[in-house]
Amino acid sequence: MDVCTPVSHRCVGCTTKDVSGPKHVSTSFVERQNFAVPLNYFAYNFIKIHRTLRMSPAMAAGVTDRLWSVEDLVALWEAYEQRRSERAA
Repeated sequence: MDVCTPVSHRCVGCTTKDVSGPKHVSTSFVERQNFAVPLNYFAYNFIKIHRTLRMSPAMAAGVTDRLWSVEDLVALWEAYEQRRSERAA
C-alpha cells in the first residue's frame, strides 16, 4: 500500500527515477498524437470484431446495432470538419 505523507511529499514503498527524454517536442508530433489516439479508440470499439465477443465492443454495449466501416468513420470525420468550419466562418 502506498501512503503519501503531506510533510515529506514522498510515497512510502514507491521508487522514483528521473525520466530522460527530448527537451523539445514538436507541435506536429503532439497534433499527430492527438489525432491518432481517438481514431484508434474508435476503430477498436466500432470497426474491429473481437474474437471473444464475436462483435465489436460498441455493439456488445448496445451503443450501435451495426459494425462500422472505415468509410463510415471518414464520413463522420468529414461531417464534423464541415460543421466546425461553418461555425468558424
